[in-house]
Amino acid sequence: MVRRASTDLFSGSSLYFDYLNCLAALLDRPPARAPVFLSKEPWQAKSFQTALAGWTEC
Repeated sequence: MVRRASTDLFSGSSLYFDYLNCLAALLDRPPARAPVFLSKEPWQAKSFQTALAGWTEC
């Protein structure tokens, strides 16, 4: 319920919100047909760090 209430804070029509949506893509699960290494922990850690680094640049 808290997650649903906070999604309005991260949606809108601006370049900033578009940027946040791009960062969110880094945190999504890889597609089922993606290479195996994309579902491994080192890749997930890299993606998480990349999303955090991008967020701090905002």
